[in-house]
Amino acid sequence: MPPGKEALFGEGLGVRVSAESEATVTAKYPGEVSGSAAVVTVTFRNGSTVPVDLDGIRVTASLANGTPAPSMEGPPAKAPTGILQPGASAEATFVYSLPRGSVRSTTLEVTSISSADVVVIRG
Repeated sequence: MPPGKEALFGEGLGVRVSAESEATVTAKYPGEVSGSAAVVTVTFRNGSTVPVDLDGIRVTASLANGTPAPSMEGPPAKAPTGILQPGASAEATFVYSLPRGSVRSTTLEVTSISSADVVVIRG
């Protein structure tokens, strides 16, 4: 999932991977596993004329073979929240438990309650 190109939802919400890295993280919540992880920063841009509820955004990840990558909610994760006004941008950071070296071959799927579209970003 190389940083760069913006993909658009049908209603004008733009999404792009603005940074990616690998890290060693410590589990903080039940179900999380300490170890290697992908840290992905995503930028959302509201190119529509109406506000977008960022609380309704979900970003999931999977390995190249389709295996889902468990998400982690502890630091450095920072979920998108609040209302994104027309013309505004916001960043969120997602953390996924992944084997070291697999961040560039990971697929992200971005969904929003404000759109039936699904944005797929392939690594």
